Amino acid sequence: MEYNKEVEGKRVHDPFNKSMTVSKCIWVPYPVIIGAGPSGLATAACLKRGGIPSLILERANCIASLWQLKTYDLLRLHLPKQFCEQPYMPFPDSFPTYPTKKQFMAYLESYKDHFGLEPVFNKTSPSGAGDGMDDFGGPILHSSSYKSGRLFRGKDVLVVGCGNSGMEVSLDLFNCEARPSLAVRGLVHVLPHEMLGTSTFGLSVWLLKWFPMRLVDRFLLFVCHFMLGDTEKLGLHRPKVGPLELKSRSGKTPVLDVGTLARIRSGNIKVYPRIKRITYHATEFVDGTKGNFDAIILATGYKSNDQDLFSEKDGMPREPYGWKGECRLYAVGRGLLGASFDAKRITQDIALLWKAY
Repeated sequence: MEYNKEVEGKRVHDPFNKSMTVSKCIWVPYPVIIGAGPSGLATAACLKRGGIPSLILERANCIASLWQLKTYDLLRLHLPKQFCEQPYMPFPDSFPTYPTKKQFMAYLESYKDHFGLEPVFNKTSPSGAGDGMDDFGGPILHSSSYKSGRLFRGKDVLVVGCGNSGMEVSLDLFNCEARPSLAVRGLVHVLPHEMLGTSTFGLSVWLLKWFPMRLVDRFLLFVCHFMLGDTEKLGLHRPKVGPLELKSRSGKTPVLDVGTLARIRSGNIKVYPRIKRITYHATEFVDGTKGNFDAIILATGYKSNDQDLFSEKDGMPREPYGWKGECRLYAVGRGLLGASFDAKRITQDIALLWKAY
């Protein structure tokens, strides 16, 4: 999804989350796209290709603001580039399998220019760490503000959250000679980045063409146990539901390991359970253990604010048309097959209405 509401604690330091006064309301006789990230650009390009104009509203001052302004320097695409391509424009052949943040942004800028997309910037449409956060004596920042572990060299740093961001930030801290610890707030599926000589995601997509999701999940977890061992012994407890089924049900993405597990296993990155309380000098966890930290990084993700528009009672999109809500509202990028697939399907749906008029 392009329009996300960030968790409290992250928004405080975000200059683009300040309330904006809407000076007037105008009628737009064509689709309005909220967000100029990859999903928004993909949808606008598909619509334009079909002869349908659109208006892109972006609350920040640039395209893909999450990528440009709120990601760490070492970030790469977690999936091979062929699964992250925008519709009707592949990545350059010179790009590696997993493009860097800088390369991905260059690609999106080229995509915008190629299709002549002109987002309207600075416009909008009409926490989970623990008690005592305000008492902590050191800096607290969200992973969206984290750029590099170099600033934390020689420091004891607690990373709260063990999603892809939390795991990568922890590894970066270690590589920059900090002493990272990881507070695991819930259950998590950790999968190898690659499996059987190919990307885990690519293999999963291929298997889903032939086998039911639960059978594919069982296969993935079997290979995962063989490659990564028992992650339960490391303090990383798996959900009972398989990784693909969990993604389909709740939108929670499995972690693709980039080397963090090896550092956890060697003791270079400590793992703690959920935080119970934070004081000026110490952090206490729910199992009674305590630790002293110089800084805390909240890798606690994003909180979607679109669930009431596209959901059933459990807060997730309806299947098999998870991209389609009521009253001609659409959501791009929530399904397993990604933004490009959703953008094309949505364009087909809108085209039927457009031609009817």
